[in-house]
Amino acid sequence: MSDAGNAYAAVLVDMRAKRAKLDEAISLMESMASEAGVSETMGAADIRSDTFFNLSVPQAVKKYLGMTGKVPKSPQDIMDALTRGGQTQATYTNVYTALKRSPNLQKVPSGEWGLSEWYGGVKKPAPKKGKAESAIDGADDAQES
Repeated sequence: MSDAGNAYAAVLVDMRAKRAKLDEAISLMESMASEAGVSETMGAADIRSDTFFNLSVPQAVKKYLGMTGKVPKSPQDIMDALTRGGQTQATYTNVYTALKRSPNLQKVPSGEWGLSEWYGGVKKPAPKKGKAESAIDGADDAQES
């Protein structure tokens, strides 16, 4: 083997040893994340056919957004990902309803959605009270007087 061939061989041996150490470190971190309650350590590109199987739509939405690396997504993108991941109830309406109702999800100016924790825990504004709710609140106030 030539000197150049020996050099390549030595570099490959070194790289394989480092890869083995990285694989061990990754495995350890995945284990620690699991113990800490982190439910998913995959990236958005790693959606398997069962990634969202047996999760409710709100649970699946939160899990998916957690996989995106802090990149907000449109309701359509979320619906498509959930469907790919085995969530059988992921219609546009169900996904949008989950987005609107969850205090852990935040709509950004682009119209996309992300986890509230990405934005400093920004809370959604309180929902506007309907006529029936206002009437009930008014009745409660009258009874307290």
